[in-house]
This record gives sequence, C-alpha cells and structure tokens, in this order.
Amino acid sequence: MTTLFDPKFYQFAFGQSGDLTAIPDDTQPSGEVSYEEGWSNDYQLEIGVDPTAKAIDRQKHNQIFRDLCLNIKQYTLFGRPEWVSPAKNGGVNVTYDTGAEVRYTNSRIYKALVETDTQPTTSLDWKDITNGDIQAKDFGGLEVINDGGDIEHDLRFLPGYCLSSDGTFSMVNDADFIKKGDDVWQEGTGQGGMISADNPISPNLWYHQFMITKFDGTYDFAIATDITGSSVLADPVISLAGYVKIKYITSRITNASANFDIVNQFGDDCWFGEDRLISSADPSVFTTLAISAPPGVELRGFLSSAMTQLVASSGGFSPDLFWRKNGSTEDGLIVNTARQNTGGAVGGSGSTFTVNTNSSAEIQYYYSAHDNAAAAFNLWSLGWSINRGSL
Repeated sequence: MTTLFDPKFYQFAFGQSGDLTAIPDDTQPSGEVSYEEGWSNDYQLEIGVDPTAKAIDRQKHNQIFRDLCLNIKQYTLFGRPEWVSPAKNGGVNVTYDTGAEVRYTNSRIYKALVETDTQPTTSLDWKDITNGDIQAKDFGGLEVINDGGDIEHDLRFLPGYCLSSDGTFSMVNDADFIKKGDDVWQEGTGQGGMISADNPISPNLWYHQFMITKFDGTYDFAIATDITGSSVLADPVISLAGYVKIKYITSRITNASANFDIVNQFGDDCWFGEDRLISSADPSVFTTLAISAPPGVELRGFLSSAMTQLVASSGGFSPDLFWRKNGSTEDGLIVNTARQNTGGAVGGSGSTFTVNTNSSAEIQYYYSAHDNAAAAFNLWSLGWSINRGSL
C-alpha cells in the first residue's frame, strides 16, 4: 500500500516525451492560461455557445505537470533549489530570506547570511556550505610538511578543510598537494608556490603558507612573505587564474642557505622550539625580546621560572610576569611564578601565556619586585607555538 512514507519518485517528468506548449508567467489579455492567473473564466464557458469559451488543451496540460514534476525531481536529487536568476523572474532579482540555501550554477551550495537579492559568488551576503557549514573556529587537517622530493624547498599540504579568512567560503583539500618554494607560483600540485613579488626565495626570512580557492571550489596553495595574504590574491598570475578566497595555514623560516626549516606540528599547533635563559635579573621595566617565531601573529609562550631564595623566609610573595606586544601600551597576560620559602631551595613552575608579536617578531616583558632581595629569579623560554589557521 502506498503511504506518505513511500513517495513517488518521478523517473520521468509527466509529459517529458509528449507534446508541450510553453505556459506564459504573466496574465494574458486574451484570457489564455498563465501561471499568474491559471485557467481564466473563459475556460468555464460553454464551448459552441459563448464565442470566448476556451478548451483545456492537452499540450498545455502536459507542460504544467511537467514543470511541477521537474521541480520536485530537482529537490529530490539535489536537496536544494537552484538559485533563481533575474532572467527567470521577469528581470527582477529574487529576494532570499536569511538562512535560505541554494545551489548555484557551479553546483556549489550557498547559505544566505542576511536577507539578500544578490548573486552568491559576488556578495558577502552568502556563505559557501558545499562541504558543510564550516565555522570560523573549524580547521581540520591541512598539516604542512617538508616534502622528501626536495626537503629543503618543497612543502606538502595534507588533506583537510577550513573556512576562508572572510568567513564566507568552505575550503577543502581532498588530496596531498605539493608546492615548490624555490620556484615562482604556477597553478597545480608539484608546481611553483612562491608569489612573483617574493621570488626567488631568500635566506633568514619568514614565509607564510596560504590555501586559495576559486568560486567553483578549485583550490591551490601559495607562499608569501606577507602574513595578511593580500599580496597573494593580488599576484597577477593568481588573480588571472580566478582565485578569490584565501586562508592562512602556517609559517616557515629559511636558514642562511635559503632552505626551509622543519617545523614540528602537534595537532593544530606549530612549534617553534627555543630553549634559552631570558633573564636572571629583575628588570622592573619592560624589556624587549626578539623571539624565533613569525612576526605579527598571536603566539602561545611556554616558560619555566625559578626563584632561588638564599635566605629562609616565612612568607611573602613571588614575582608576577607581564607580557605585551612590543610597541603596545597595555600590559599583557599576568603569569604567576612559583615560590619556595625554604632557605637555599629552588621554587619552579611552568607557565603558558598568549601574546602578540609585532612586525619584527618582538614582545616585551617584565617581572615585578618580590619580597626577598637576596633571591635570584631565573626565567627560561622553552618555545613558542602558533595555532594553524588562526589569522
């Protein structure tokens, strides 16, 4: 027995191979059938008696049912309606409500972020959700490793997904993709990756890696010294190829021989290792520290601090650490250090904090005074990390 849970699948639209006569959209002065008016009063008049009486003809009836069946079949097969162009709406843009979803001519799916009558690929009113409604915080895969073909210059981008930097386009890499850092950018895997303005590769310089994509979902990767990515989409070859969306992935620095250093990755964190003593004195004012991490990014710092009290104390307080971007006037995150109140002993702790570097990869720090002038305070930097895709 046929039920609501066993719907008819229209293998063929009604009248698909039959005689058809197009139905106009607007009401017809002649009283002929139209989508706006439907069957006019003329069709209820008695034929042969009233001269304006009209008969319901087979071709037009076939056309109506065919149109309905084709729309139902389109929903069944694709799950979303096609975006309606002004040409199909009497030359007027269709207004879509917030949250409406459509398929566009490139077979990608778009969601309206606001009420809009714009075209999906030309307006920020729409968000590409072809690969799911990826949110700004979503970032999966896309690890970047030094490729064995030329481990000093080639970078391999592993499969993964992210949202474009403007939050409107889901970007998916479905296979390993290799770009050559020592060659100018060309489209495709195994081709050059450096934008023309930064080619050839230089020593002792930070290079940043980006995923780029076209409106039809075609993707690629590029390498540049500009961490904002604006120079990537402005590259004449990349622009001419039709790439319009971008996302920062991670960064690499070259050594004195202009070879990419290997960066350790743990999940979405890229680790820029550094093990050094920062200070063993009490600076009491902000001190500038140049670090081995990308410039102009948010970093997570890993520290070890220890305070050796040479004179026993029954109480008191330990220093607080203050961090900020060099050039900023605001104190950064305050990090409490450890204290040991037994004479001659060492109190130590590991701390993490978040701070932004300036364009020279510098931060500033100081630690406050403490109650034991005879104590020595040591501070070590254990390393820095950035979260991939964080820009």
